[in-house]
Amino acid sequence: MVVAAERTRKKDLQTALTSLHTVDVDPAGFVLNFVPVSASDPLSLWHLPLPTGLRSR
Repeated sequence: MVVAAERTRKKDLQTALTSLHTVDVDPAGFVLNFVPVSASDPLSLWHLPLPTGLRSR
Protein backbone atom coordinates (compact mmCIF):
# COMPACT_ATOMS: atom_id res chain seq x y z
CA MET A 1 0.00 0.00 0.00
CA VAL A 2 1.50 3.33 -1.04
CA VAL A 3 0.61 6.32 1.14
CA ALA A 4 1.53 9.94 0.41
CA ALA A 5 2.82 11.83 3.45
CA GLU A 6 0.62 14.78 4.34
CA ARG A 7 -1.60 14.06 1.31
CA THR A 8 -3.40 10.77 1.90
CA ARG A 9 -6.40 11.25 4.18
CA LYS A 10 -6.92 8.79 7.01
CA LYS A 11 -10.48 8.18 5.79
CA ASP A 12 -9.23 7.30 2.28
CA LEU A 13 -6.62 4.91 3.66
CA GLN A 14 -9.24 3.24 5.86
CA THR A 15 -11.58 2.86 2.87
CA ALA A 16 -8.81 1.23 0.82
CA LEU A 17 -7.90 -1.15 3.64
CA THR A 18 -11.55 -2.04 4.21
CA SER A 19 -11.93 -2.80 0.49
CA LEU A 20 -8.91 -5.12 0.62
CA HIS A 21 -10.19 -6.89 3.72
CA THR A 22 -13.57 -7.39 2.03
CA VAL A 23 -11.88 -9.72 -0.45
CA ASP A 24 -9.63 -11.29 2.23
CA VAL A 25 -6.45 -9.51 1.13
CA ASP A 26 -3.98 -7.98 3.57
CA PRO A 27 -1.43 -5.43 2.35
CA ALA A 28 2.08 -6.86 2.15
CA GLY A 29 3.45 -3.60 3.51
CA PHE A 30 3.35 0.16 3.32
CA VAL A 31 5.43 2.72 1.44
CA LEU A 32 5.41 6.33 2.58
CA ASN A 33 5.95 8.65 -0.41
CA PHE A 34 6.47 12.41 -0.59
CA VAL A 35 8.18 12.61 2.80
CA PRO A 36 9.40 16.20 3.31
CA VAL A 37 13.18 16.65 3.14
CA SER A 38 14.84 18.74 5.82
CA ALA A 39 18.38 20.09 5.45
CA SER A 40 18.68 20.13 9.25
CA ASP A 41 18.09 16.35 9.42
CA PRO A 42 21.03 14.51 7.80
CA LEU A 43 19.09 11.22 7.62
CA SER A 44 16.39 12.81 5.46
CA LEU A 45 19.01 13.54 2.80
CA TRP A 46 20.20 9.92 2.61
CA HIS A 47 19.69 8.24 -0.74
CA LEU A 48 20.88 5.26 -2.72
CA PRO A 49 23.24 5.78 -5.65
CA LEU A 50 21.72 5.29 -9.09
CA PRO A 51 22.43 1.96 -10.78
CA THR A 52 25.15 2.04 -13.44
CA GLY A 53 23.87 3.42 -16.73
CA LEU A 54 21.23 5.68 -15.17
CA ARG A 55 21.66 9.38 -14.60
CA SER A 56 19.68 11.85 -12.57
CA ARG A 57 17.80 14.65 -14.27
